[in-house]
Amino acid sequence: HLYTGHSVYKIKNNQDKQWNNLMEIPNQIRLNREENISGSIFFSSNTLLKNLGGIKDSLQNNLYAFPALQPLMLWKDSIAPSAPLSLEINNLKSSNYLTWKVSPKEKPNYFVVYRFTQNEHINLENPATILAILPASQTHFKDSIFDKNENYTYGITALDRFHNESEILHSERLITLDLPIRRVTLMPQKSKITRENFIHLDKGASQITLDKLSAELLPTSLTVKMEGKAELKSIQHKIKLYEAGFKSEDIDLVRDTLSTVSDTINALEDSLQILKILKDVLLKNETIENNSLEKTQDFLAFFAKKMHETNSTIQTLEEQLSKEKKHQEQLSAQKQAFEEAQKQALSQVTLQVWAEKDVDLNLSLEYLIEKTTWETNHKLYIPKDKQNTLAKLVHKANIKQETGIDWKTVELSLVQNTYTKSKNINSEFSQIYLPLKYDLPSRNEMRTVLVRDTSIVLNYEYYVNFFKSDTLSFLAQIPNWKTYQIKNGEIELYFDGMFAGNSTLKFDNRIDTASIFLGEPQDIFVKRDTVLNQRKATLALFGQLDRSFEIEIKNTKKTAINVTISDQVPFFADPHIKTSIITDGQEQKNTNGLLTWKLNIKPSETKKITYSYTIKYPNKFKFLVE
Repeated sequence: HLYTGHSVYKIKNNQDKQWNNLMEIPNQIRLNREENISGSIFFSSNTLLKNLGGIKDSLQNNLYAFPALQPLMLWKDSIAPSAPLSLEINNLKSSNYLTWKVSPKEKPNYFVVYRFTQNEHINLENPATILAILPASQTHFKDSIFDKNENYTYGITALDRFHNESEILHSERLITLDLPIRRVTLMPQKSKITRENFIHLDKGASQITLDKLSAELLPTSLTVKMEGKAELKSIQHKIKLYEAGFKSEDIDLVRDTLSTVSDTINALEDSLQILKILKDVLLKNETIENNSLEKTQDFLAFFAKKMHETNSTIQTLEEQLSKEKKHQEQLSAQKQAFEEAQKQALSQVTLQVWAEKDVDLNLSLEYLIEKTTWETNHKLYIPKDKQNTLAKLVHKANIKQETGIDWKTVELSLVQNTYTKSKNINSEFSQIYLPLKYDLPSRNEMRTVLVRDTSIVLNYEYYVNFFKSDTLSFLAQIPNWKTYQIKNGEIELYFDGMFAGNSTLKFDNRIDTASIFLGEPQDIFVKRDTVLNQRKATLALFGQLDRSFEIEIKNTKKTAINVTISDQVPFFADPHIKTSIITDGQEQKNTNGLLTWKLNIKPSETKKITYSYTIKYPNKFKFLVE
């Protein structure tokens, strides 16, 4: 160990003018520390205590402002004592009172009391965190100088006579953490919120408080993930009224007292009304006729006394009533403040965590939340030239959130499935991930965000299903529609840039091609005529139904068109009822009765389709055929 000497006696008392500089010795000490010198010796002690040039004050307030442990002498002893036991902290009004115990097998010489703020790591190398170095006989300490708004962690170590220091015994770390919203998964009526942040945990127990979360979160959905070696011991949730600072017992007291005061006011008003009626009665009977002077004097004395008592009582009641009404106003104001605070009620989540050693980890909190909704919004821009199969699809989402918490720079994804109890928070949904980050304030209005603006391939087709309707529909078919992440909902149609109307998107996940109804064409005509509808008996026990149809399609457009025509012929599961189908003179081997024709019709061309079917059946099943 190297300790350098500092000539305090030379301050302003030496031929060398450098000693007139009061920063000479502080500069020497700083140079020592830069060169890792073990310490300093000041000569002489008497001179130091005389405070020449304020050197003693300067050292105490700056370079030696904090207590410190003496350098270790490992060649003499390197074994540290065991840590103290069972640290307890009592939070008093003006101080924090610490008590601890020591193992009977240990005989330390000193205890060191440390204090860390919630933003400080537990670091024994920082002397600024030392509150006191105490003799072994003292196993308590009162901290009277502290910030009441700070969450402190206290720690105790034991020292032997060579200042070998034990491991630290510290109180539970109280951490108030800001966990920003990183991602939001929007479902139709709920959303999944993901909050994340990196955090340092010191070895031992920590209590992490996550403040000012939305009151709309569903506590049963709370999920905590920690990417690091730490164990979650418990998770607690409660609603907290932050703005007004009310406690639940204060709120109940205000309500109960207000009710009592209101009842008192009603009783006082009733009493006043009765007394005023009595006063009116007395005044109306003030005149006395045909009585002797003595009786008149007695009555007037009684009247004066009664009026005085009544007026006095009325005055007392009015004063009391005025006082109670002022009290009522104060209580009503408190109640209103509470009701306003209720609107700003927020959630608080507390985590109890244990770490085997100091660790840095990524902490994630997920939960479901209500008062959010989103609606899909599609716009399809179809070119004027229908031969051009490329159209423009603009997919937007209308989002509204009233959670009480603004979302700032969050990643968004959209899910059309509705959350149910059978699906937990981590269920796999078909999600659309938005490419940007968004700011979404909490308010009662929709915000529109762009999901995708892309070109898609459309195949145009005309379609009629005579089993359901005789109406010809103009359809736009979207092959491989799932690749565009289109969702069910309303779609706005634009032809050649002009709004043409609305249609509905309703897709079947089992089919790769989706169809959008574009309208009913006015320049293509289709009709189906019944040529034959005849029922006859073949044998005594059997009947037969014969039907024939002709379909005619006429294209008056200047371009060729593709038309799909469908019909459903009756088919029966009962093997005794047989159906045979003939189309264009050929018998069809058909097992379900579904007939489909795909036709290409040139400009100004008319095509016809003929088909028929025969049903043979036992007479006892006649009602089924009819």
